Amino acid sequence: MKPKLESAYIAVENIERAINFYEWFLERSAAKKGESLYLFDVDGFRLFLFDHNNENEKVKYGDNCLLSFEVDDAEKIKEKIEDRGLKIIFPLTKILDNIVFEFKDPEGNQIEVFSKVSKRKKMNNISYRSLKIDEIKLSLFSNFDRHQEVTKCWRKENKKWILKNISFTENWEIDEYKFLVKCLQKTIKTGGTVFGAFKEKHLVGFASLENQFLGSKNNYLQLSSIHASNNYRGQGIGKTLFKLVCKKAKDAGAEKLYISAHSAEETQLFYKAMGCKEAVEYNQTLVEKKPYDCQLEYVL
Repeated sequence: MKPKLESAYIAVENIERAINFYEWFLERSAAKKGESLYLFDVDGFRLFLFDHNNENEKVKYGDNCLLSFEVDDAEKIKEKIEDRGLKIIFPLTKILDNIVFEFKDPEGNQIEVFSKVSKRKKMNNISYRSLKIDEIKLSLFSNFDRHQEVTKCWRKENKKWILKNISFTENWEIDEYKFLVKCLQKTIKTGGTVFGAFKEKHLVGFASLENQFLGSKNNYLQLSSIHASNNYRGQGIGKTLFKLVCKKAKDAGAEKLYISAHSAEETQLFYKAMGCKEAVEYNQTLVEKKPYDCQLEYVL
């Protein structure tokens, strides 16, 4: 039998810091495996974080093998890494058919990130713009697929967040799209903004920003919706829409975004990757409307 590479171990100095970073970077949760190991399942490849503090052995941090991660758009991930304040140690470079860069994680380990040139070109075919009210009608969503398989959701119990086994499939039917159209039209009528992402003439993503300030200091604007069509997820559409909303909200004078977000594990990982945290103050109207949502904020 030929050797098969199935896992890698990263020795870390601060396990909480490392878990926080890799959950943010990989957009998935870690599973605890014993006292010293935490596992990430990266599409079948097992990446472990090793907490040496529970073991009697010496470790030299940052002296490990090079881990290489393929992404859809290396340039966008590089911006994400820089926004987090991490050091780029090998600049964005085209090598054969790949766009490559390297950075150091919070534990001092060298990490490579690359994307295929062909994938990057494909992603650049997505265009983004704000929508006019007369564009928002049922036909706009004729090719949009709001499908989501949910297996785990976050719930707050006794003031602690717990990831629970809650499974369901979410599919929007005609009534959901009719309600969505009314909501998005109302957003624009009341001075808000709706952004659309298009592949050629087809809507593949959208996000909406309300115009009413929230909070005791009137410093929040609400990100009321953000979705990417099922077949176009993982291409950076949600991240781009999020950035467009942030810029619009900041230009309008907001200090923070307020988000009443779906509690599904994957949805929360997206917001965590964007840098969102639990809201300092909850909007009770939104809590009562959707009590199982997670109330988040993002500092602009």
